[in-house]
Amino acid sequence: MNLTTRRSTALLGGLTYLALALLALIYFKERTAFLDVSYRIFQITFTGEVAIQANRFGELMTQWIPLVGTKLELPLSTLGKLYSVGVIGYFFVLFLVCLHLLKQPNFALTLVLFNVFIVSYTFFWMQIELAQGIAFTILFFAWLKDKGQRTKDYFMAGCSLPPIPACAHLLSSAVTVRYLILYLLFPLQK
Repeated sequence: MNLTTRRSTALLGGLTYLALALLALIYFKERTAFLDVSYRIFQITFTGEVAIQANRFGELMTQWIPLVGTKLELPLSTLGKLYSVGVIGYFFVLFLVCLHLLKQPNFALTLVLFNVFIVSYTFFWMQIELAQGIAFTILFFAWLKDKGQRTKDYFMAGCSLPPIPACAHLLSSAVTVRYLILYLLFPLQK
């Protein structure tokens, strides 16, 4: 990919995630007072530890933000704002890794589009583990394309991957396995 494509992807992704972060900040009450999230914030502030339910350890990636805020004794409204924007920040970090570290603007753009399309369904249900697992799967395939090979090492890494998104949500593994099979049948071209 040329530099122009990477720059335009960076601009599009940066503006998209900025808009999502601003919306997350504006609507933090609607996002954090909703069912599971309010319970998790309560658990984090009450116990001083992360709140993992149903063995969905993918939540660790976003729960450290309100946990640190709790340790700093920040007010509840600030914890809600940090948590609301932090979930968007998780996806933005994966976008930056795909774009700048792995130099895969197509996968970075895929992540942006995935977030935009899933937002129409899940913006106010911010702690959706399935989306976190699928975003990690996109990152993994960006890494595979960056390596540009189908060697035994990468195959073993691919076979060990499905349990990782499963820590976020079990259905994430189904998506990962499906795309891993497609990758083995039709390898990504560098």
